[in-house]
Amino acid sequence: MQYIGIDVGKSESLFYVMDDLGKKVAGGHDDTNEAECTKLVQNHQGEEGVAVALETGNVSFMLARAMKTAGANVFVVDTYQNALIAQSTKKTDRLDAKQLANQRRH
Repeated sequence: MQYIGIDVGKSESLFYVMDDLGKKVAGGHDDTNEAECTKLVQNHQGEEGVAVALETGNVSFMLARAMKTAGANVFVVDTYQNALIAQSTKKTDRLDAKQLANQRRH
């Protein structure tokens, strides 16, 4: 299985993909829209599936529905309630995406 963490931005979102062992498979940024999120899921969905964690935001639930329709197991996470992200002293979008993927893996 692969795990995707997404730091959702207004126009661009950062993603981080890892495998079962926590090894980075992919990372980068895409436009924040349903088509790009669907493509991301399809590109990383193997036989075992794909699990996604994304931050709450104005479009998060729309993106989550698109990814669920594409076959992903999706959680929307309130990062203000997520202690590992909210209390981090080194908060960056890339690290948030990585942390979300890692938490989804566990």
